[in-house]
Amino acid sequence: MKKSTIITILFIAFVLNKVQAQTNSTLDKFSNTTWMWTNGTDSLKIYLKKTSMILPNYNGPAFDVLMGFHYFKKGNRVIENSYADLRSLSNEYKWTILLGNDIGGVINNLEGTFRHTSKNKTISLKFTVDVTGTKATMTAKNTEGVKIMPYDNSISLPNNITLTKVANEPIRPIRNERN
Repeated sequence: MKKSTIITILFIAFVLNKVQAQTNSTLDKFSNTTWMWTNGTDSLKIYLKKTSMILPNYNGPAFDVLMGFHYFKKGNRVIENSYADLRSLSNEYKWTILLGNDIGGVINNLEGTFRHTSKNKTISLKFTVDVTGTKATMTAKNTEGVKIMPYDNSISLPNNITLTKVANEPIRPIRNERN
């Protein structure tokens, strides 16, 4: 009886230790990277940084994600810009892009959400990086589910595009990055 109790306690301690924080080192290569798409005078710039966070309204363990910010310009007019919040902390929820991957799955396939600020909605995002790590395809679509209020189905952001990695540039936070 004592042996099975000890084994059970050790197993629970092991599981709880694993649940405490879910570190994902496969996201390291995407951290502090800038991606750019241009088409004539239109452009989309995305900055990604890795952070450990607990999602809003979720009291589970912290886990690693890519938190992103974007700058979208159509001609000479800025349509969306979250670059002013680059130095924000993850618990301030000022990011407009949130991406992750399945640690056991294909590490270059990132999925998450994109806060489409000019449309006041959040859309689903797939971000797939090629084997060289220098090109990525981005596909966005409306999130699934029932929409209660009037809903604009259009997406004004560039879609089904190929972005080019332009830099690894650490943006140093003004404050401590811990939550």
